[in-house]
Order: sequence, then C-alpha cells, then structure tokens
Amino acid sequence: MNAEQIFDILREAMLVTLIISGPPMAIGLVVGVAISLVQAMTQIQEMTLTFVPKLIVLFITMIVFMPFMLATIVKFTEYIFDQIIAGGDRRMPLPQFLPAEIFAFLAVFIRLGAAFVVLPAFGEAVVPGRLRLLMALAITLVVVPIVRQTLPPMPDAPGQLLAFIFTESAIGFFLGGIARLLVTTLDLAGTIISTQIGLSTATVFNPALQSTGSLPSVLLSLGGLVAILETNLHHMLLEGLVDSYTLFRPTDPLPVGDLSDTVARLVADSFRVGLQIAAPFIVLSLLFTFALGLISRLMPSLQIFFVSVPAQLVGGMLIMIVSLSAMMTAFLTYYHETLVGLIVTR
Repeated sequence: MNAEQIFDILREAMLVTLIISGPPMAIGLVVGVAISLVQAMTQIQEMTLTFVPKLIVLFITMIVFMPFMLATIVKFTEYIFDQIIAGGDRRMPLPQFLPAEIFAFLAVFIRLGAAFVVLPAFGEAVVPGRLRLLMALAITLVVVPIVRQTLPPMPDAPGQLLAFIFTESAIGFFLGGIARLLVTTLDLAGTIISTQIGLSTATVFNPALQSTGSLPSVLLSLGGLVAILETNLHHMLLEGLVDSYTLFRPTDPLPVGDLSDTVARLVADSFRVGLQIAAPFIVLSLLFTFALGLISRLMPSLQIFFVSVPAQLVGGMLIMIVSLSAMMTAFLTYYHETLVGLIVTR
C-alpha cells in the first residue's frame, strides 16, 4: 500500500462521513428554516418551539436512514480491509504488516494480559494500571521463548486474526477468573459468619472484590490474598498460565462446553468449601440460639435481647480468633489443590 492509496482511503472516509451525516443535517436545516419563518410571521419567540420539533424530526430521520447509514459504514469497512489485504492491485498478506516475532509477542500478551485483568493480587483495582501493564509485558517477554513452538503461524486474513484474539482473550479471562472465583470462597464464608455473629449490617468496602461486604468477609478476603502471596501460591498462578499453552493450544478451537462445565463445578465447590469454613459458626449459633430460647422460657422477665447481642458478638469474635488459622489453612489447601488439578500440569 503506497501513499496515494492511503490518501484515497482518507478521502473516502471524509466522503462517507458527509454521506452519513448529510440527511440529518439537510432535514435539520429545512426544519430550522421553516420554524424561523413561522416565528417571524407569528412573533412567537419560544425556545421549545425551536428545539422540540427539530429533535423529533431528527430522531425520525435517524430511524428512517439508519439502514442506509449502516450499509454505508459496512461497505466502507469492507473497502478498507480489501485495501489492507490486497494492497491495491497486488496481494499483500497480513504477515508483511506484522512480523512473526511481533505476532508471537502479541499472541502471548493477549492471553496473559487478559488473565492479569482479573487475577487475584495482580488484578486488584488498588494496583495501578500502568504497573499491571508493565508486569504483564515483562512476564510476556519471559514466557514467549518457552511457548514459542506452540504458537500458530501468522493468520493471513484479518478475520482469522480477530478470531484468534477473541479465543486467546477468552482463555486468559477464564484462567484469571478461576483464581478469582476461588478467592470468593472466603467472601462467601465471611458473609455466612457475619450473619451468625450479628455483623451482617456492618459493611465496608472490599477492595478484593470491588464491592461492599461485611467485616468478616473483607477480613477473610484480604487475609486470603496476603496468604496467597506469603505462601508463594501466586507463583503457581504464573506457572499455570505457562502450562495453559499445553492445555489450551492456540491452534485448537475454544472448548466452550468444557469451560462452562469447569466454571459450574468451581462455583459449586466454592459454595461447599465456604460453607465448610463457616460450619463451626453455624453450629455454635444454633446452640446459642437454642440456649437463649431456654433462658427466655425459664426467665420471661429477662430482657434477652440486651444480653444476646453482646454475647453473640463477643463469642463469635473469640471463635473467629481461635479458628482463623484453621480456616485459612483449609482455604489455601483448596486453592492449591484446585489450581494443581485444573491448570498446573508440572
């Protein structure tokens, strides 16, 4: 593609812009002139009389000419792609625009970058976007030589390239989403615990999930992220991203059915583990409520509410202090075993 062809595309772009915007502008001009004549003859100087009819007419015009506008845009887009692929009068494959090594780097970066958007610890909103981008680029530089043999050749057509980008992005989001879904186990357990110990209405912002949550859920979520970093389980996440090129080869089609089944199974397992972590609080809350019922029957005049709320809160906090280590150990074991079973192959 030479300079003259680029100038032709720019001229076509301006012409298409004029064609698309022409009908609304022309009809708006006619309506504006008509309203101005009416105002001049009737001496009615009302702003709504100028604005509302023009808005209604322009809205109707957009509806009527929308198929024509879309058809014009699609035709111009096809013209641009034809020029890029064919290069005017001679064929010019896409690899000439994108060297093979650059393509390999971008292919790996698409998957890793998508994963880094949602990975726990790496993808937190409190981590600056530039820092996340630098980490993804740096890790991509390290990973490219390792997975170079598994990458496909450069697609010859833009459509194939777009399909490849979509597949790699979906796999990256899936891998990062798995790790993020495992962390939500602690948020679920914390929500159940807060209900049992009377802290369900005490909510704060949870930076791990970018939403509000109860105090126990925020404590467990942040503690889980710190434990993941402290026990070097984030290294396993990165190792899993590298091993994903063995599980999900870029040349294979996207296994939508298997990915959906895996996500459904992980959601069920996360609910199960979260319920197991909060099980002691459920049992003790049941016993505490039963004891309060007996006391209220034996001593009807006792203001049981003023006694139960402080006792429930203090007792729940003491139990949480005692069992916190066991809860984190159960979560880390579940996190490690799930990652090993799903994405880590070495």
